[in-house]
Amino acid sequence: MEICNWQIANLNIQDMVLFATLAYKPIDNVKQELNAFYNNTNLNFTLVESLSQYYAIGYGNVTYYTVTTNNVVIVAIRGTALNYEAFVNGDIWIESAVYQLISLLFPWSKLFPDYISSRIIRHMSIIDRLAQDGEQHRLYVQKVIDVLKKVDQVYGKTHTFIVVGHSLGGGLAKLAGIALNTTDALVSISGPGITYTHAKLYETSHVDMQSINRRTVNLYNDRDVVPWIDKQEGLIQLMTCPKTFSNLQCHSMPPILCNVIKMCGNTRQFRVDKNICMPK
Repeated sequence: MEICNWQIANLNIQDMVLFATLAYKPIDNVKQELNAFYNNTNLNFTLVESLSQYYAIGYGNVTYYTVTTNNVVIVAIRGTALNYEAFVNGDIWIESAVYQLISLLFPWSKLFPDYISSRIIRHMSIIDRLAQDGEQHRLYVQKVIDVLKKVDQVYGKTHTFIVVGHSLGGGLAKLAGIALNTTDALVSISGPGITYTHAKLYETSHVDMQSINRRTVNLYNDRDVVPWIDKQEGLIQLMTCPKTFSNLQCHSMPPILCNVIKMCGNTRQFRVDKNICMPK
């Protein structure tokens, strides 16, 4: 796979998938897991900030952790794990999903340039904008932006700034990441696209596609339905999901990690339990 050659600040796609996978772990275990996985390497990660929603469930919280080395800072955002977070996905991407369904009835709409489709999405969200005095904010996007701004204030001038996530976490990583000019790589594992959706949000509507395409990296399975939402942007790598997996299982994070290591090689000598390679 072409993405096997992708690197930034001596980190590769295997590292990115691992960071996204660990975001589903209780925060107390993340440091232990990082030490175990990178024990035989020259990379030393320091856990500097985190918020766990497993024990403090409340609307508006985003589960993430932040780690650093001497020259890199990574913010990893967890995807959907709690029931109400499914509604967060719908809240952010509903217009794009509806537009894509309409395009099935009117296939010629797929010929529209991206900027036309983005304008249509923005007009479709007019009710929300009217309710919010013309500015459409999304609580979860704003929460992540606030986190990234704090990280940027401390590390932005001295560290390569990477944001990564899986599913909802991948979409939030891209939407919040493009709002800052200082992020270097925004890596989405099985997340929805943002080509259309970014145009409806107050925080990201000003960002041009050139800036978005330059920073975003997308990795997902061919039968995973979540990345079908919106249009993907930037670097896109499609993987083949095993025929024995269901569409939902193709979205599962641990098997993706196993597949990436299998396809790209285990350059870090990660010790991965083979039992996690099969979806539950």
